[in-house]
Amino acid sequence: MIDSAKTKNIKPPRSSRYDQSFYPHLVGYLNPIFNVPEEECSLLNSASLAYFQALIIVDGIIDEEKDPHEFMVVISKIESAIKALSSIFEYQHPFWADFQRNKEIYFSTLKKEKQYSSTKKRLSEEDFDKIAIGKSYVCYSVLDALSYLSANTITNDDLFILLKEIHVAFQCKDDIDDFLTDLNQGQHTYAHELTLAEIRKASKKQEKIPPDLMHRYFYVSGLAEKILLKGISHFKEARQIALSYGLNDLLTFLDQEIKNCHAQIKEINLLIKKTREKTAQSDRFLAVNGKLSDNISKSITNAIGYIKSKISEKNMLSDFITSAGSGENWITSYVQFLLVDHKQASPICDLLGQSELFCDLNKNQGTYNERIPSDADSLAFLIGATIKKRGKVPGTLIQAWLDHQNSQGGWRTYIEESRLRKQLNLDADTSMCGWTSPHLCVSSSTCYILSLKEEWEDIYLKTVDFLQKNLNKEGKLDSYWWTSPIYSTAWFIMAIHNRPAFQHLLKRTVSWLIETQSSAGYWIDGFSKNHSPFYTALALKALIRANTKEHHSAIRQAVRYLLQNQYTDGSWPSNRKLAIPSPDSLSQKSVHRWRNSSFGVNILVDDHQRIFTTSTVLSTLLEYEKSI
Repeated sequence: MIDSAKTKNIKPPRSSRYDQSFYPHLVGYLNPIFNVPEEECSLLNSASLAYFQALIIVDGIIDEEKDPHEFMVVISKIESAIKALSSIFEYQHPFWADFQRNKEIYFSTLKKEKQYSSTKKRLSEEDFDKIAIGKSYVCYSVLDALSYLSANTITNDDLFILLKEIHVAFQCKDDIDDFLTDLNQGQHTYAHELTLAEIRKASKKQEKIPPDLMHRYFYVSGLAEKILLKGISHFKEARQIALSYGLNDLLTFLDQEIKNCHAQIKEINLLIKKTREKTAQSDRFLAVNGKLSDNISKSITNAIGYIKSKISEKNMLSDFITSAGSGENWITSYVQFLLVDHKQASPICDLLGQSELFCDLNKNQGTYNERIPSDADSLAFLIGATIKKRGKVPGTLIQAWLDHQNSQGGWRTYIEESRLRKQLNLDADTSMCGWTSPHLCVSSSTCYILSLKEEWEDIYLKTVDFLQKNLNKEGKLDSYWWTSPIYSTAWFIMAIHNRPAFQHLLKRTVSWLIETQSSAGYWIDGFSKNHSPFYTALALKALIRANTKEHHSAIRQAVRYLLQNQYTDGSWPSNRKLAIPSPDSLSQKSVHRWRNSSFGVNILVDDHQRIFTTSTVLSTLLEYEKSI
């Protein structure tokens, strides 16, 4: 996969994936046709699995991915396989001759594949298919064994074709998932051949092409999608045969593989879109000269122009790209909420207000986008923006929002587990406890919106109680979905800043913010440890609301930092601020390793359009300008 301008392999190689999801079940997938007794099936399954595992290690040793000393493991596994097979087939049984033939085809194919890699000989699609089929030839011994053990008279032709189709599809997936790894290891694959051919057409120069450039070109040129479509075609051919024989478990596996391929195509296209959008953005900073007030006015005008330019024909904004797609409803609601009570931002808010999102609130669109169930954040910002603009919100929308609060006063991101699993293609037994538990970052921003209406006072107080119980000794609130506690803490400050009963909490939280500000005026991102316009703007907004005159100097320093870090197109630098833990993780601490990516879980995602960051900074500068 590509991630912005950089490339990464985010899928495991077939040797780890299909070894776990396909080969251990192969005998069971096929046996409904043969009706071989359970005891013999179990022995055959043990033998085939041990042998496949041995071949995978051999392949790894040949590719120099595995330690040659693991060859002892190979011998042990092959011995186990032969022992199991010998208990089924006697020495003179014709199975052994078939098995020997299949092994010879397998090893000769491996040799041919290595020759292609070493000589960089051009691979045709026919060559690719033959290698994919030959590399899997030992697998066809399972068919031979089942056929010999079956009391039924069965012709294996269709089933051989079925397995061949599956293995060509597997190889398509392998060539994509291992593109960069294979390239760096000197292997030459069909995907590499197609990419080189396309680059040769586009450029007369025959100079050596860097691996990262080839990888990017592979995706951007549409070649990755082409190979995935080829894989889908082969999976579908296999599916037709499996359907005709009533192999229901295999059908389930194939349907999931086809679904995964389509999802991967969608991800590729989203990342191409993301790359192009990021390439079009400015990377030069505006010059800051003269009076602070003049620079603020200029900065605000430029930021408004930037955000307005990003509004779609449907009067919507979008930012962040994840496995759920682009954030649309959520981002549009967030921006409208931040800017709707600032007259200067009316060129933005008037357009967003014309979107279907705000024109038809009865549709209950408090979601990340149209494909994902409602979440507490999206509902809160949608409701908050509507209250500021119109004063009234449909009761059904309010109730959908309130349903996210638990008995302790905390707010849960999601409550529709089954629908969320389906939309994100998660297994039915996947725990969603992390995403359906209350979190401080969700509760703090919600708490601020609850403070806007007197009729929600009881719910507001219950939320404050939940938050203050989780306020740590330093005076901060940790975040779940964000890379800094500044997110949770700043919203909490804004929620309690004008409440006399909570001034002791205000003092603690503001003190923590001041202590964590750098001497240059900015606040850092908790993960990257780099300065962050987004977190600086949130912290600054909280200080402005807190009206702490003794921190006037800190506020001015933060304003200067923001003005000095605005790009010429009116935007501010974004960073990977959105953290997406696995659904079963109750806190960020339980995640052992985070990846910079747009897809999957345990990832850090950037607001690549800079809309989330820019709108936050803009709203803060508008508040600062009003305050002075």
